[in-house]
Amino acid sequence: MSIVTTDPHAKPGVEPVDVSFDVVLEKSPAPGGWTYVVWPRSAEFFGTHGLVKVAGTIDGEPFQGSFMALGDGRHKLAVTAKVRRAIGKEEGASVRVHLTARRSGRSASQDDPPR
Repeated sequence: MSIVTTDPHAKPGVEPVDVSFDVVLEKSPAPGGWTYVVWPRSAEFFGTHGLVKVAGTIDGEPFQGSFMALGDGRHKLAVTAKVRRAIGKEEGASVRVHLTARRSGRSASQDDPPR
């Protein structure tokens, strides 16, 4: 027999996580390309090579976004212009990413990052 307890304050579709890592902001060379970070451990951590929706902070600035598969076993996470302005960093700068939640569901305004 197992007993399952739930947090009465937990949001539906959100799985708490607590992991931090330091990475360098990269930018696609394509015209209008995204600025992003690559976390080499993402597939291992999340157990998938597919899309993973997350929330957390980048250098203390809150964000919601998605890790997108690169096709080589790694994922990239777009860093929006809004977040980059707030932290004052661009391509080549080191940032600290702290993931606090794995999300499900879809919100176009949160998951389709502007370039």
